[in-house]
Amino acid sequence: MFPFIEISKGCIDGMQSFFNKRSIFMDRFKKKILAFFSMFFVLFGLLTSCATNEDKFTLIVGMEAAYPPFNWTENQKTDENVQIKGKNNEYAAGYDIKVAKFIAEDNNWNLEIVAMEWDSLIPSLQSGTINAICAGMSNTEERRQSIDFSDPYYDSTLYLVTRKNDTRFDSKTNFDFQNDSNGVKLVTQSGTFEDDIAQDWANDFGAKYISGTNDYPGAFLQVSQGLADAVICEYPVAQSTVNATPSLMMVPFDNSLLDQKYVEQTRISIGIKKGSENSELKDKINASLAKLSTDQRNNWMNAAVTAQESENDEVPSMWSQVSQLLNNYGVTFGYGILNTLLLAIVGTVVGLIIGILVSQVRNWKSSKRDNAFVRSLKWLCRAISAIYVTVFRGTPMMVQAMILFSASSIWTGLVVPGGAGNVLNGYMLCGMIIICINTGAYMTENVRSGMNGVDKGQSEAAASLGIGNQRTLWGITLPQALRNSLPSIGNEFIVNIKDSSVLNVIGLTELYRSVSIATKTNYFTVAGYVIIAAIYLILTVLFSIILQLVDNKLNIPDKVNWFGIRRTTIDAIRNFFKRLGKNEEKVQVVETQKEIIDVGERPLVDIVALKQAQREETKNDLN
Repeated sequence: MFPFIEISKGCIDGMQSFFNKRSIFMDRFKKKILAFFSMFFVLFGLLTSCATNEDKFTLIVGMEAAYPPFNWTENQKTDENVQIKGKNNEYAAGYDIKVAKFIAEDNNWNLEIVAMEWDSLIPSLQSGTINAICAGMSNTEERRQSIDFSDPYYDSTLYLVTRKNDTRFDSKTNFDFQNDSNGVKLVTQSGTFEDDIAQDWANDFGAKYISGTNDYPGAFLQVSQGLADAVICEYPVAQSTVNATPSLMMVPFDNSLLDQKYVEQTRISIGIKKGSENSELKDKINASLAKLSTDQRNNWMNAAVTAQESENDEVPSMWSQVSQLLNNYGVTFGYGILNTLLLAIVGTVVGLIIGILVSQVRNWKSSKRDNAFVRSLKWLCRAISAIYVTVFRGTPMMVQAMILFSASSIWTGLVVPGGAGNVLNGYMLCGMIIICINTGAYMTENVRSGMNGVDKGQSEAAASLGIGNQRTLWGITLPQALRNSLPSIGNEFIVNIKDSSVLNVIGLTELYRSVSIATKTNYFTVAGYVIIAAIYLILTVLFSIILQLVDNKLNIPDKVNWFGIRRTTIDAIRNFFKRLGKNEEKVQVVETQKEIIDVGERPLVDIVALKQAQREETKNDLN
């Protein structure tokens, strides 16, 4: 603050000297002007001083928040956890959180926790979305090619997790891979060094390798169901899983079977972006880690492992697991449902608007009256629209989301002011943009097919009445096209409810991720997926019924029968568009064609239908 006070004083003294040399006329304003600028500079100094005091470095840590005991998600605030950035009622806890909090406090830094999928951690670090990874990540040679690592903050050992009733294993002795491994099916989480070990042991000792799962809860589920025999994992993960799942047990094995490179990879470190500009950050993190004693680290890990212990020694029934998940994570599930519906609704509505606009661009046709520039411009617009539709229909939405999210670091820090409980944050906005653009590509073709289904005779009838192309498009063709496309539009909405689940890859807490958080923390995997299946089924069936009722309502024929034509009640759709001219103007148009029709209060589309009927009757009379 002091430099700004000195600057303010200097400016005021300068102005004082300036005014002392001026006329009496200026002296009248001297006090007011001096008071104004004095207040301005003092306030500026205070505000800047406050900002300076609060402008501390922020350690932005990325993790899954779903890898106990290193990290998991809770839905209630405690002194031990930290709120996940951009998430309501979601707090990260575990061993990694204790380490991150210690480092931030030791360096007087702010701390932010960003939750994302495992595969997104390194790309997010490289793009600047986060500046550190504290997620139980091993310092492997392959990863060192992409990022730097701090000194280890935990040294682990490897264990097997298997079923208690598997007689091939003994919880008190090492399993002999060299003699007893034939037929043993090994599974791990893909993308980990344990997965490499499983493949090596399958080649060296005759064990069978099963492709790695997306996460460790999925691997443990395979063992519980008998699809695999053992999971290779680190001691904290093994102990935490056994504590939470009484039907499983831990089996140690001889580390002499491990290559030296695998022994080194059991050391857990903090990931840091490569580059000389990050060397200071790395040094400060290492200095803080050096202050942690071995006893302190072990105490933290034991507390994290103990937190996962099951209340009962027996495996809870399915319904008991469902009840526990709903009681403990009901708020998280509700938040996920809200986000899923918001994504589906916004994606469908905005996507429909995009589809309407792009479909018109794709239907642009050059005329003989167009000059070379206009023809080139129309061709370019058609080419761009065709590329847009082809690219976004031809690539998975998950890939599109990862590209957009990883391309910029703004998403994790963006929160829309006034958003209901931070519902509108960077994660949600990024997800909305992707689902809107993706849906728009599909809606383009839906609208085009709907327009192709409209009788061309109506356009001819409109032209004979002197109605312009734009009025014909927006008042006649498009409302009927939307009516024809209503089943496809409704189906796209249902698809968006389900496909929004892929957005969990960027850390967006929609319905799928909310259940995934609970299952990865409590290991009630089957119960969690039962819940998610039931919720998705209820949502899709409910909205399918609503869409069917709307479709049936629109298909009810009117009692009025003009010229033998029974028209459908599409007024509800036409009301989305402005009436193009008053009824008096429509009557006037008809009169100029010397074909006076009593239109009354009928909309433009009905006038054209009447004209079309007259034209068809005339043709029949001539024939």
